[in-house]
Amino acid sequence: MLRFFLVFFLGCVSFVGKSQSIEIEDFIGTYAGEMLLINQGKNTSNTAQVTLDFQEVKKDSIWTYQMTYKSLTLGSMSKDYEIQRLQGGQLQTDEKNGIVISISLLDDCLYEFYESDEMYFTVTL
Repeated sequence: MLRFFLVFFLGCVSFVGKSQSIEIEDFIGTYAGEMLLINQGKNTSNTAQVTLDFQEVKKDSIWTYQMTYKSLTLGSMSKDYEIQRLQGGQLQTDEKNGIVISISLLDDCLYEFYESDEMYFTVTL
């Protein structure tokens, strides 16, 4: 058991150490790809074309990003978000509808973890 905790602790230390290799400014730009939507309970899946446009609004403190989803079967949707850097360097996403979610910048990715309608979600950018 002690070995497990030691390995876990060392893994976390190296994970945190790697997390400093890029900054949020490195995300600025436009990206595109395909998202796979899976409903394991119903054993169904679908795909959507996704575009991410990430821009800086206020130097070192506020960024916006727009996610656009296009699916032949589900239709299209676009959603705007704002990322804010708080005092102390912590990041958060403001969805501009009363929902604010903490963000972690780890291993060159932005991560959000949240719960909605008794379901758990992970967002990675």
